Amino acid sequence: MKKFLLLFSLALFFGATFFTQSCNKQLPEDMSSIACDTLQLSYNAGIKDIINTSCAYSGCHKNGDAPGDFSTYQGMSSRLDNGTFFNRVVTEKDNPPRRMPPVYTTSGHPAELTTAELNMIHCWLLDNYPEN
Repeated sequence: MKKFLLLFSLALFFGATFFTQSCNKQLPEDMSSIACDTLQLSYNAGIKDIINTSCAYSGCHKNGDAPGDFSTYQGMSSRLDNGTFFNRVVTEKDNPPRRMPPVYTTSGHPAELTTAELNMIHCWLLDNYPEN
């Protein structure tokens, strides 16, 4: 019986560890208090303006200047689906060489997202990034 409990405990531990490590949209610690369930966000309602200001402009993610054309939802879809957008905007937000938007943005475009913008994008991504 002790052997069964030991094996069961080990299986439960490794199963829980695998499950938590396999989630690619984990909440960074400083964003754990966001109340996403109170927001009704979609690409067209709230997110597109942030993307256009911070990502989809000439010299960046527009018209093929950088990987992915973020001027449309369809242009972003592959980066959303594979988790690249989440990683670069949310996970790497405090890592200047990897984060988006980058520190070297062109004149008139922000070099980082505001806390409110970051929270909105994060909630939208956790809600499986609806278009409408």
